[in-house]
Amino acid sequence: MQSEKILTIVIPAYNAEHYLAKTLDSFACCKHVASLDIIVINDGSIDRTEEIAGNYAASYPESVRYISKENGGHGSGINTGLKLASGKYFSVMDADDWGSSDALDHIIEIMATASEDVLAANYQSYNIESGVTVHYRFGKVEYGRSYSIDELVRSGIPLVMHELFFRTDLLRKINLHIREKVSYDDEEYCMMPFAKARSVRFINEEYYTYRVGDTNQSMSPENQLRRFHQKYQVLKDIIRYADKPGIETANLIYMRSRIDNLITSVYFLWLITCPDRKKGRQEAQNFRTWLKKEEDLYYRRTTKLWIAFNVFHVLHCDTKRWNQFRDFRKKLLASIDAAGTNERKDA
Repeated sequence: MQSEKILTIVIPAYNAEHYLAKTLDSFACCKHVASLDIIVINDGSIDRTEEIAGNYAASYPESVRYISKENGGHGSGINTGLKLASGKYFSVMDADDWGSSDALDHIIEIMATASEDVLAANYQSYNIESGVTVHYRFGKVEYGRSYSIDELVRSGIPLVMHELFFRTDLLRKINLHIREKVSYDDEEYCMMPFAKARSVRFINEEYYTYRVGDTNQSMSPENQLRRFHQKYQVLKDIIRYADKPGIETANLIYMRSRIDNLITSVYFLWLITCPDRKKGRQEAQNFRTWLKKEEDLYYRRTTKLWIAFNVFHVLHCDTKRWNQFRDFRKKLLASIDAAGTNERKDA
């Protein structure tokens, strides 16, 4: 008898023969593996991806299945996986990343009785070049408590794919279908469900390991500069989605703040990251001109950030200097916070 599926994990995979086994091994050793619905979407691979996925499906027939289809990009893998999902909750994992089995076992136990539309867990990144692991934890939140979207807005926490689990019925209720054959479709996946989500719970487990440092990844600066038109397409999709009628005020505030963040990433891409400073300045201005013409609300909302990034650009701030400034600012704020804590203790 097949166990009730608590979590669907969709793994879009394109030529992932070097990584997929590690990804699937991280789930295979879960004590609650029978509660998992793992769907590998072979997206037109021409290497051994299908063979590897097939071997795991044969070894774990109640938990792993694979679908082979023509290449349609990462987004098409998510869309296909959602149609097939049988889990109470739904998540996505890239084929070159991996999970923590211990963390996932605890998360599944929470999911079994959870009612929130969204669950969010901590994650870490691993740089394949430097070997450095960076841990990402939520700020000042109360783990295990159910938050309204209004409370999420006030927390100022932007949630990303590596942290998120959505109720499958929520995704189907909104008829989620994200853009295919583009990079950065995960932005749509992360943001569109918040048009109708009503509650979020934070889980104090570090589940997802995000692999970084590979120049072939879509998030590498080189690829972001080459594929900037795809980033613009995704941005337009999300803005149009946020314009739909019937979105509650708190949900709209959250979505607009995330759109602000995405626009800011475009400013950063051209004014800080681009090595050709003249081209970067021109492309940034072209984007800003389009924004004023087509999306005046977001043009006005991000004006202060636009000015700030131009100041950094004039000061010849590149990515290295930006990171140094960011680290200094983080340490300064931590010192101020610690000093305030000590004062309260002494009072």
